[in-house]
Amino acid sequence: MFFCVTAVDGQEKSKNFLGGHIAAGSGKWHSSNNALSRSYEGKTYFRIGIDYARRSDRVAFGTGLSVTSQSLDVTTNTYFGRENIRGTFEHAFFIFSIPAHMKMYFFKYFFFDGGFFFNYHPHFGYEWGVGPLAGAGVEYVSKQSISFALMFQMQWNLLFTEELAENLNQKGVSFSIGHRF
Repeated sequence: MFFCVTAVDGQEKSKNFLGGHIAAGSGKWHSSNNALSRSYEGKTYFRIGIDYARRSDRVAFGTGLSVTSQSLDVTTNTYFGRENIRGTFEHAFFIFSIPAHMKMYFFKYFFFDGGFFFNYHPHFGYEWGVGPLAGAGVEYVSKQSISFALMFQMQWNLLFTEELAENLNQKGVSFSIGHRF
Protein backbone atom coordinates (compact mmCIF):
# COMPACT_ATOMS: atom_id res chain seq x y z
CA MET A 1 0.00 0.00 0.00
CA PHE A 2 2.80 2.44 0.87
CA PHE A 3 4.49 1.76 -2.51
CA CYS A 4 1.29 2.64 -4.45
CA VAL A 5 0.84 5.90 -2.53
CA THR A 6 4.49 6.83 -3.08
CA ALA A 7 4.26 6.09 -6.83
CA VAL A 8 1.15 8.26 -7.24
CA ASP A 9 2.67 11.04 -5.11
CA GLY A 10 5.87 10.89 -7.19
CA GLN A 11 3.84 11.15 -10.39
CA GLU A 12 2.16 14.34 -9.15
CA LYS A 13 5.53 15.86 -8.22
CA SER A 14 7.05 15.15 -11.65
CA LYS A 15 7.57 18.68 -12.93
CA ASN A 16 9.46 18.03 -16.20
CA PHE A 17 8.35 16.33 -19.40
CA LEU A 18 10.57 15.17 -22.26
CA GLY A 19 9.08 13.35 -25.22
CA GLY A 20 8.11 13.37 -28.84
CA HIS A 21 5.04 13.71 -31.01
CA ILE A 22 3.68 12.91 -34.44
CA ALA A 23 0.80 14.77 -36.06
CA ALA A 24 -1.14 14.57 -39.31
CA GLY A 25 -3.99 16.49 -40.88
CA SER A 26 -5.01 18.88 -43.62
CA GLY A 27 -3.80 22.35 -44.54
CA LYS A 28 -5.49 25.20 -46.36
CA TRP A 29 -3.51 27.91 -48.18
CA HIS A 30 -4.70 31.55 -48.32
CA SER A 31 -3.09 34.34 -50.35
CA SER A 32 -3.59 38.11 -50.34
CA ASN A 33 -2.39 38.31 -53.96
CA ASN A 34 -4.82 36.80 -56.49
CA ALA A 35 -2.94 38.19 -59.49
CA LEU A 36 -0.25 35.52 -59.31
CA SER A 37 0.18 33.25 -62.32
CA ARG A 38 -0.27 30.25 -60.06
CA SER A 39 -2.56 29.24 -57.25
CA TYR A 40 -1.99 26.91 -54.31
CA GLU A 41 -4.35 24.52 -52.56
CA GLY A 42 -3.21 22.95 -49.31
CA LYS A 43 -3.53 19.21 -48.92
CA THR A 44 -2.12 17.06 -46.13
CA TYR A 45 0.69 17.53 -43.64
CA PHE A 46 2.78 15.26 -41.42
CA ARG A 47 4.74 16.55 -38.41
CA ILE A 48 7.30 14.97 -36.10
CA GLY A 49 8.95 16.68 -33.17
CA ILE A 50 10.54 16.63 -29.74
CA ASP A 51 8.97 18.38 -26.75
CA TYR A 52 10.01 19.70 -23.35
CA ALA A 53 7.63 21.11 -20.72
CA ARG A 54 7.85 22.35 -17.15
CA ARG A 55 4.73 21.90 -15.04
CA SER A 56 3.46 23.71 -11.96
CA ASP A 57 0.11 22.61 -10.52
CA ARG A 58 -2.40 22.59 -13.39
CA VAL A 59 -0.30 24.56 -15.91
CA ALA A 60 2.67 23.46 -18.05
CA PHE A 61 4.88 25.71 -20.16
CA GLY A 62 6.49 23.99 -23.12
CA THR A 63 8.74 24.34 -26.11
CA GLY A 64 10.41 22.02 -28.59
CA LEU A 65 11.45 21.57 -32.17
CA SER A 66 9.43 20.07 -35.01
CA VAL A 67 9.59 19.54 -38.75
CA THR A 68 6.46 19.49 -40.93
CA SER A 69 6.07 18.14 -44.44
CA GLN A 70 3.20 20.00 -46.19
CA SER A 71 1.71 18.95 -49.55
CA LEU A 72 0.17 21.47 -51.96
CA ASP A 73 -1.53 21.30 -55.33
CA VAL A 74 -0.04 24.05 -57.49
CA THR A 75 -2.08 25.20 -60.50
CA THR A 76 -0.26 27.26 -63.10
CA ASN A 77 -1.80 29.58 -65.69
CA THR A 78 0.43 29.88 -68.72
CA TYR A 79 -0.51 32.00 -71.73
CA PHE A 80 0.68 31.07 -75.24
CA GLY A 81 -0.69 33.67 -77.58
CA ARG A 82 -4.41 33.84 -76.80
CA GLU A 83 -4.65 30.38 -75.20
CA ASN A 84 -4.62 29.84 -71.46
CA ILE A 85 -3.02 26.51 -70.58
CA ARG A 86 -3.61 25.32 -67.02
CA GLY A 87 -1.64 22.60 -65.31
CA THR A 88 -1.73 21.20 -61.79
CA PHE A 89 1.08 19.41 -60.00
CA GLU A 90 1.75 18.35 -56.42
CA HIS A 91 4.51 20.04 -54.46
CA ALA A 92 5.76 19.28 -50.93
CA PHE A 93 7.88 21.50 -48.71
CA PHE A 94 9.20 21.50 -45.14
CA ILE A 95 8.56 23.88 -42.25
CA PHE A 96 10.86 23.89 -39.20
CA SER A 97 9.14 25.22 -36.05
CA ILE A 98 9.94 26.20 -32.47
CA PRO A 99 6.74 26.48 -30.37
CA ALA A 100 6.18 28.31 -27.08
CA HIS A 101 2.93 27.21 -25.48
CA MET A 102 0.96 26.79 -22.28
CA LYS A 103 -1.05 23.69 -21.45
CA MET A 104 -3.87 24.03 -18.89
CA TYR A 105 -5.09 20.79 -17.27
CA PHE A 106 -8.61 20.23 -15.95
CA PHE A 107 -10.29 17.27 -14.33
CA LYS A 108 -7.92 14.32 -14.32
CA TYR A 109 -7.10 13.63 -17.97
CA PHE A 110 -8.07 16.67 -20.07
CA PHE A 111 -6.20 19.79 -21.19
CA PHE A 112 -6.30 22.90 -23.38
CA ASP A 113 -3.15 23.96 -25.21
CA GLY A 114 -2.38 27.38 -26.70
CA GLY A 115 0.55 29.52 -27.71
CA PHE A 116 2.57 30.57 -30.73
CA PHE A 117 5.49 29.33 -32.82
CA PHE A 118 8.29 30.60 -35.00
CA ASN A 119 8.89 28.99 -38.39
CA TYR A 120 11.75 28.68 -40.81
CA HIS A 121 10.76 27.52 -44.30
CA PRO A 122 13.08 28.13 -47.27
CA HIS A 123 10.42 27.57 -49.96
CA PHE A 124 8.52 29.82 -52.37
CA GLY A 125 10.80 32.72 -51.40
CA TYR A 126 9.84 32.65 -47.70
CA GLU A 127 12.33 32.45 -44.92
CA TRP A 128 10.36 32.91 -41.74
CA GLY A 129 6.88 32.94 -40.30
CA VAL A 130 5.01 33.10 -37.04
CA GLY A 131 1.58 32.05 -35.91
CA PRO A 132 -0.75 31.01 -33.11
CA LEU A 133 -1.67 27.44 -32.18
CA ALA A 134 -4.55 25.98 -30.17
CA GLY A 135 -5.70 22.53 -29.19
CA ALA A 136 -7.55 20.33 -26.75
CA GLY A 137 -6.86 16.77 -25.76
CA VAL A 138 -6.58 13.97 -23.29
CA GLU A 139 -3.48 12.74 -21.43
CA TYR A 140 -2.76 9.65 -19.36
CA VAL A 141 0.34 9.24 -17.16
CA SER A 142 1.24 5.70 -16.08
CA LYS A 143 2.66 4.74 -12.68
CA GLN A 144 6.07 4.53 -14.36
CA SER A 145 5.71 8.25 -15.31
CA ILE A 146 5.21 7.52 -19.01
CA SER A 147 2.83 10.06 -20.55
CA PHE A 148 0.51 9.39 -23.52
CA ALA A 149 -1.52 12.23 -25.06
CA LEU A 150 -3.93 12.60 -27.97
CA MET A 151 -4.84 16.15 -29.08
CA PHE A 152 -6.89 17.86 -31.77
CA GLN A 153 -4.93 20.94 -32.87
CA MET A 154 -5.08 23.96 -35.16
CA GLN A 155 -2.19 26.12 -36.38
CA TRP A 156 -2.17 29.32 -38.41
CA ASN A 157 1.17 29.74 -40.21
CA LEU A 158 1.57 33.37 -41.25
CA LEU A 159 4.13 33.55 -44.08
CA PHE A 160 5.66 36.84 -45.18
CA THR A 161 7.57 38.19 -48.18
CA GLU A 162 8.10 41.75 -49.35
CA GLU A 163 5.28 41.53 -51.90
CA LEU A 164 2.51 39.60 -50.22
CA ALA A 165 1.32 37.90 -47.06
CA GLU A 166 -0.02 34.37 -47.15
CA ASN A 167 -1.06 31.89 -44.53
CA LEU A 168 -1.37 28.16 -44.18
CA ASN A 169 -4.06 26.94 -41.78
CA GLN A 170 -3.51 23.41 -40.49
CA LYS A 171 -5.99 21.19 -38.61
CA GLY A 172 -5.11 17.74 -37.39
CA VAL A 173 -4.51 15.20 -34.67
CA SER A 174 -1.33 14.83 -32.62
CA PHE A 175 -0.14 11.84 -30.59
CA SER A 176 2.68 12.27 -28.06
CA ILE A 177 4.57 9.99 -25.75
CA GLY A 178 7.17 10.96 -23.20
CA HIS A 179 8.57 10.68 -19.70
CA ARG A 180 7.78 12.80 -16.66
CA PHE A 181 10.61 13.30 -14.21
